[in-house]
Amino acid sequence: MKNNKKLYFTLFCIAIILLFVIIPLFLYLFSNGYFEEGIIGFTKYILIRIIWIIIIILLFINFLKKAKTNKLKYLKIIATITICLIMFFLLKTPILDIKFLLNPKKITLDNIIFEIDDIFENSTFYEIKGKNKENQYTFRINKTSLQSGKTMQKKNKDINATIYYLPNTKIVINVHYH
Repeated sequence: MKNNKKLYFTLFCIAIILLFVIIPLFLYLFSNGYFEEGIIGFTKYILIRIIWIIIIILLFINFLKKAKTNKLKYLKIIATITICLIMFFLLKTPILDIKFLLNPKKITLDNIIFEIDDIFENSTFYEIKGKNKENQYTFRINKTSLQSGKTMQKKNKDINATIYYLPNTKIVINVHYH
């Protein structure tokens, strides 16, 4: 009976790891320019941070299991505080952006440049760069947004882009070329 509980717990842990770690990591590494914009881009951003939090928690649990000292109580307190701080820093920007999901920031960029960043072997990122009156900006966009922008740029070299984005995470919600 005890072995069955251990087996079920192990299978449950494997299922959780597959669901929350491996599948989102696979989507992140092999999305090839998709899942960068909109709500799905925001969701991917949060999932990657949750993956890091799960990995850190598992590492701390493993560390605390191996700690065989009288100071274990203090190690648990320090580990709990450390995990809470890490969670705060990893989730702060997406939490701050929740209020902008229905009303994202808007910026119009001139002197548009499109770039393809294939730094990883099986993953490609697409970026739009441009200037407004004050600064230079770079945003990561989907492949389809890049292709439609390049098509418009062939017809008219001086196109502008209005980008709706989340200000803290810099995730693009929508791009309009004109």
